[in-house]
Amino acid sequence: MEGWVTSVGHPIVVVNRKENGQLSLAQRVCLDTSALIVDGDWWIPISYTTSSDPNFVSTEPQRWVEPEPQDFQNINVTLEDDEWIIFNVLGSGFYRVQYDDVTWKLLIDQLKKDTAGDAEEAVIPPINRAILIGDSFFTIREGKDWVKTFEMMDYVKNETSALVWDALYSHIELYYRSFPKEMRDMFQKYVQFLVKPAFLRAIDVQAWEKAFFRVVESVNDRAVREPVFDLSWDMKHPAVKTFSSEVALQVLNRSFDARMILKNNVAGSKATLKVEIQQFMLYHWPDECEDILSFIEKNKDNIVEDDSELEEFQDYAVNPPTICKNKTLEIFGNITESPVNTFYEDFGQEPLNWLVNHQNEWI
Repeated sequence: MEGWVTSVGHPIVVVNRKENGQLSLAQRVCLDTSALIVDGDWWIPISYTTSSDPNFVSTEPQRWVEPEPQDFQNINVTLEDDEWIIFNVLGSGFYRVQYDDVTWKLLIDQLKKDTAGDAEEAVIPPINRAILIGDSFFTIREGKDWVKTFEMMDYVKNETSALVWDALYSHIELYYRSFPKEMRDMFQKYVQFLVKPAFLRAIDVQAWEKAFFRVVESVNDRAVREPVFDLSWDMKHPAVKTFSSEVALQVLNRSFDARMILKNNVAGSKATLKVEIQQFMLYHWPDECEDILSFIEKNKDNIVEDDSELEEFQDYAVNPPTICKNKTLEIFGNITESPVNTFYEDFGQEPLNWLVNHQNEWI
């Protein structure tokens, strides 16, 4: 246990796959203060499963990675050419995994198959899909590694798991503002494309009505709204503003039952009402937001008491004051000075080139 008690950072298990399919592992340490990876000093318990015999139930360690500097350690596992392997089953270990290129491509293919069909028949469970998203971000060391992450993200356009969307949102929020502007703008459009199907599912008010009046919806269906709306908002998806404004006005026109929105809330910083309405209001007119929200919640059975209140609120929704621009500049004006921007000094051209070369697929 000494390494776990005394070492800084967290371990990254690096996978090496030879042409004959033989695997070996090494450990490195990722330090929060630098992009530098140095040798680790842990005894790391390794669980894994393969496509030839997928088992996402047993988390018992099958191998150990020893704290030997520099060396890759043979784990006596040999894979077929088309066989993938996943380490850290169900997130049972405290480490990230840096997969080799061959395994990454095989895993991406499997993720696409899993999300294209029946969710109940998926081979890789949601928790390990979310972990793979995290691995793809955590193991980036230089600009070209972003290409692998972009390729990994492509499958999420068919993803329905709240766990995965939450993982994706958390990592995008952490890193994307550090991108060079041209790359950030392209990336934003890419994510808008990826999140669109999930966003359209999340704003299905018929599903809300069904859940409110007739049946109890699943925990996942309720939980997925928060990261999907959060990501759509942060990526400036144009549909978010349109939907938010429409819902706000319909609530005040009493053509939309505000209780249904409240019922469809999920706990979190930007839950449903706080996305469809509150986020819209906070962004455009934060000073008035609390009073208006309080009014809505207290009067959800009789939203509008007189025409003057309705007209005033409609005016806000259609013509937000200039505080919107000022608040945005206040929050994001100094983004180039953010500490995250010092993490990657040189992205190179490869990530931007990948986005440019694929933009016809999503613009």
